[in-house]
This record gives sequence, structure tokens and C-alpha cells, in this order.
Amino acid sequence: MRNPAEAWPAAAADYLNRLLREQFRPAFLQVDADGNLMAAGGALELYGLSAVQVGAPIVDYLPLLMGLLPLQPPGDPFLVPWVNTESGGYMDVHLLPGDRCDFVICVEALVERQERVAWQQKGNELALTKHRQAQLLESHVGKYVAEEVLRGGFALHEEGERREASLLFCDIRGFTTFAERHPPQVVFQTLNQLLQAMVQPILDHGGWLDKIAGDAVYGAFGLIPYQPRDGDELKTAAPIRALLAAQAIMGGLRDWNDERRRSGAEPLSAGIGITTGAVAVGVLGTRERRQFTVIGHHVNLAARLQTQALAGEIIIDTSTHATLGELAQAFTPRPLRLKGLQDLVTAYALATDP
Repeated sequence: MRNPAEAWPAAAADYLNRLLREQFRPAFLQVDADGNLMAAGGALELYGLSAVQVGAPIVDYLPLLMGLLPLQPPGDPFLVPWVNTESGGYMDVHLLPGDRCDFVICVEALVERQERVAWQQKGNELALTKHRQAQLLESHVGKYVAEEVLRGGFALHEEGERREASLLFCDIRGFTTFAERHPPQVVFQTLNQLLQAMVQPILDHGGWLDKIAGDAVYGAFGLIPYQPRDGDELKTAAPIRALLAAQAIMGGLRDWNDERRRSGAEPLSAGIGITTGAVAVGVLGTRERRQFTVIGHHVNLAARLQTQALAGEIIIDTSTHATLGELAQAFTPRPLRLKGLQDLVTAYALATDP
């Protein structure tokens, strides 16, 4: 018996492709990562797309794609069925992630009853809203957290609750001075590059991105379920994941600075503070704007430790240090006098190459 996964004979595949093109009269649009048209073909006129121009924004022709592109490969195709065309007909719009581009495939939809159309259009609106919400949520908290929130696996408790967590505060050193000496375009381009280097390690190690404040980021570990990809159970502990994220941030900034030095640009470094302990988590805000956040003594302590860190340095509190096992041996004790505290605080510092 033949394996059904075997490739079709060329003649049969050509016939089937021709049959499908004649029956469904598809058209395709190839879109780059910036949302601009790269190529187009097929029955474009059927869908009111005969005037498309290479290099133009795809949303100029299909506004429904606003916020849906670019897709994130690898991923499954996304279908928007029964979309109105300029001629009064309907089309199914298929979105496929490609290699450094996305494909938009339009296929003629055969609709039998007006009631079915109205029902499906309502479904379209809900599907688009959910997809856009998922993309927005993912961009702020990471793919895993977004999926957990949307399926109800991770609840955001408005009334608040007390949880054990590790907090990471990272701040760029001297960025205010840098911003004063450079034009806004350079400042924002540089800041976006820095934020990418600081935020991604937090998400990669299962951290919750609490907030971004200018040139600083705040992350919390231990608030969401996490399983490391390599299966190393030791890496499930929140303090260890916070430290690994901090080291990854420093490593990413070091690589970024190496490129800047080669181009003659000014290098920038960061300082990081990490604490571990009980915090209050919940939803804060007004009716118009709310956010999930973390508050408490250890949040403030992490921020103050961060202010004491030198360029390229990670400072942790005693609670974090006590949970690191052999990793703790790399740290050096350092007594600190912190704002708002009368007594000296024992902390531990780890220097990295800025």
C-alpha cells in the first residue's frame, strides 16, 4: 500500500492545481516584514485588487489586515472568512507566515444565505478582535503568558493576592545624558534597541514584564508557570531564572556594545538589582486603563539595589543569594546604605564586562 504522504505525480498535481485555480479563482499578495507589498498575482481584479502597487503598504488595499501583520513564524495559517469585496461578493482571506515575509491569499467564497453572511461577519469581528488582543498581549507579556491568559490558565486577580516572587530591575547608566546630547531620532532608535536586549531575556526565562519606564525595565519571576525548554528543573526556581535573565541581559548588551564600538558609536551599560520575597499582585487602575502589577517592600528594595549597581554589575539581596546554590559563589558580599533604611543592608554583587 502506498504511503498517503508520498508526493503526488506531477501530472496529477498540475491537474489538481489547475482545477482549484479555476474553481476558486485565488489571488495572492506577498508582504514584507514592514507591511509593504512585494509581489501579487492571480485573479486580483475579482477582489478589487487590480490596482495594487509593489512597495505600497498592504493596508491601503486591505484595511482589515491592520494589526494582523507581520505574522510570527513558525505558526498555523490564519483564516478570515467571508470578507466583502468591492463587487459585492465575498472572499476568504488566508494569512500564511513565510520566510521573512507573509502571504495573503484571497479565495472566492460561495455564500448561500444572507443570514449566514451576517452571522459569519459577526464571527469575523470577534476573531479579529481576539487575534489583535492576543498580538497586543503577547507583545507586552510574552507568547506563553498571553496564551495562558487567553485560555484562562492564568487569572489576573483584581482584588489582589500575596505571592512569592523574584524581582528584577534593570536601568541603563547615563542614558539621560546621552539623550540630551543626541537628536530624538537617535535617542528613540537606541532606546528601542536597548529595550529589546533587556526585555527579551526576561520573557525567555518565564518572567512577567511588569513595566517599562523610559530606559528601565521591571520584571517579576515566579508569578506564572514555567518549564525550561531543556528540562532542567533547577531553572524553574524564580531566583535562578531572574539571575539567568540578568546575565543574559548583560551578555546581550555586551554584544550590542561591541557592534557600537566597531561603528564608532558610544557604548552604554546597565545596572541590575534582584530581590526575592513576598509581594502583592493584582490589577490596578481606573475604569479606562488598568494593568496587572506587583507592589511591596521587595519591589522597592530591588529598585534601590539597582541604583547601587555599577555599570555591568548585578546586585542581589540575601534572600536571593540563599537560593542560588553553587551560583552564589560568584558573588561578593557588599554592605550598602539604602535610601529610607537606617541600618546597613547586606547585599551581594557580581561584576560583568560592561
